[in-house]
Amino acid sequence: MHKSNPKTRYERVLDVACGTGQSSLALAEWTDKVEAIDTSKSMLDHASEHKNINYQVASAEDLPFPANHFDLIFCASSFHWFKKRVFLAQAKKCLKPGGKIIIYDSYIIRGLSDKFGEEYNKRFPAAYDDVKLFDEELQLLGFSKKKIDHFDVITTFTPQTTAEYFFNLSNVAAKIEQGEEAKTIHEYLHTLVNQELTGAPIIFQILLTSVEKNV
Repeated sequence: MHKSNPKTRYERVLDVACGTGQSSLALAEWTDKVEAIDTSKSMLDHASEHKNINYQVASAEDLPFPANHFDLIFCASSFHWFKKRVFLAQAKKCLKPGGKIIIYDSYIIRGLSDKFGEEYNKRFPAAYDDVKLFDEELQLLGFSKKKIDHFDVITTFTPQTTAEYFFNLSNVAAKIEQGEEAKTIHEYLHTLVNQELTGAPIIFQILLTSVEKNV
């Protein structure tokens, strides 16, 4: 999305549920100031440092920022965990008029065996109720209709970067919050990925959902 308009710069960007900061690092190329929040201190302890990123513990449902503060709010593989209507009310407060929320979801569709998915989902089950939001409700909440873009990306992911991708997902963060050692999970994911690679390139399907705060 950003590459389609490379001149776009944002004054302030918020990365919600940033995990270990992979999305925050990417966002730092779009702006001089990224505020990155997560409820998991353990995940933030593993976050990559960058001069344009400020990390802090906070939740999507209680954003500790002033009104009309951000040009863009970004949620990577996390929106399904939020209390959506509470988050959207908070996001509306913090966004400037015309500001955007971009919800990023990605799925590996090639490069790992079916067994990988079975083992991963058994160890890190989803623990959320995915409440759907329709355009009519979004408009009542003060946002535009949804715009959805999707595309496939052939990556040059190594086994290490593939394992890091899964380590950064929110259901892994939930396990860490429940008391499992981050180091143990990290090692488990690296082992599982190396066992279940098929030899084909890792291909992601990317889904981007965006809405704008009404002016």
